Amino acid sequence: MIIWGTRHYQKLLGQSNLVQTCPNCHNEVRYQVMEYGSKFALFFIPLFPISKKYRLVCPICQYGYEISKDEVEKYLA
Repeated sequence: MIIWGTRHYQKLLGQSNLVQTCPNCHNEVRYQVMEYGSKFALFFIPLFPISKKYRLVCPICQYGYEISKDEVEKYLA
């Protein structure tokens, strides 16, 4: 019997240099750059990534929007 599936993860890459008013909670915040993805897992051990997405996220309400990998470096610089 082989047990396989996917495991989802999220990782904080750092604080961005973007300070704006969040359109959802209306607080002035410094957005966080997050990486979301999933990995293929065999016997509950994550082996290799299947997908990755990057988002700018409000640290208060978690509202955010997707950005490209090229934009990640721009926001973290």
